[in-house]
Amino acid sequence: REPAKAIERHLSELKRVVPGIQGVYVNPKDASIVLDVYIPVADAGTLENHRLAAERLLGHPVRINRLASQIVQQPAAEETR
Repeated sequence: REPAKAIERHLSELKRVVPGIQGVYVNPKDASIVLDVYIPVADAGTLENHRLAAERLLGHPVRINRLASQIVQQPAAEETR
């Protein structure tokens, strides 16, 4: 399975298994799946548990980037006029 297809197939479940996901992409250098996750306060154990759960679900190596704040989507410039 390709990583991008695994993400597409399991995205809903991934969001349940790893709460706070703000972004998901495939690292082109090593084909690992990268999760940008909002976790206000987390210990290394929490991050590792999320990573392992995501790897089991997706069947590919996963890396988690912890975000200290949530990403807020801004309206496009055209929408603000």
